[in-house]
Amino acid sequence: MEFFGSDKKKVLLIDDDPMPRSLLGMFFQEIDYDVLEASDGKQGIQMANENSPAIILLDINMPGMMGYETLVFLKNNPKTAQIPVVMVTAQSELDAVERCLEAGATDYIQKPFELTRVKEKIERILAG
Repeated sequence: MEFFGSDKKKVLLIDDDPMPRSLLGMFFQEIDYDVLEASDGKQGIQMANENSPAIILLDINMPGMMGYETLVFLKNNPKTAQIPVVMVTAQSELDAVERCLEAGATDYIQKPFELTRVKEKIERILAG
């Protein structure tokens, strides 16, 4: 019998910090998501193109290609433009979050985050 893929929803986590990426990854696996992880914007863009995740969680502050730049690239690419992107930020500055929302981010999550609230937010977004 061949396996043609999973019926699970895919989530792509793009964050240079392995701790929150790992925490979110384990959490999403527990609630029955396929988890894809990228440690920078360029890798995240490639993974989004290749895997068509249901949703992307994208850190704002990353070395090299910042989260905002990654978001703009994703939203300008026809293959990834319709994927909801939730920004993850430790920043308290609302201007960075506002800039991302204006560029097409669906929502944002403030670090430190409560996993139950992350789940509620993701499920609400995916429900439409």
